[in-house]
Amino acid sequence: MSNQKPTAPLSQDEADSLAVYLASEALGRSHEAIEAASALWHAAATVALVHLPRENLLEVLDSIHAITREGIVEATGLGATRQ
Repeated sequence: MSNQKPTAPLSQDEADSLAVYLASEALGRSHEAIEAASALWHAAATVALVHLPRENLLEVLDSIHAITREGIVEATGLGATRQ
C-alpha cells in the first residue's frame, strides 16, 4: 500500500483493496477475529467522529453499517429474504 493520500476518490476496486489490507493488518495484530473486527469498527467510528460534521454523524454511521450489512448479505446470502 502506498503511503500517499489519493488525489481523487477511491474506485470500488481501490476501496476493496484498502479494506482487505486493513483487515489483514488487524487480523495480524489481534488474538481473535472478533478483536480485529471490533478494532476496525472502532477505527471507522473514530474517523467519522473526528472528520465528519456532528450534525449528521449518527446518520453517516448508520449508513456505513447498512452498506457493510449489504456487502455481507451479498457475499454470503446470510439474512437474505427467501422467496
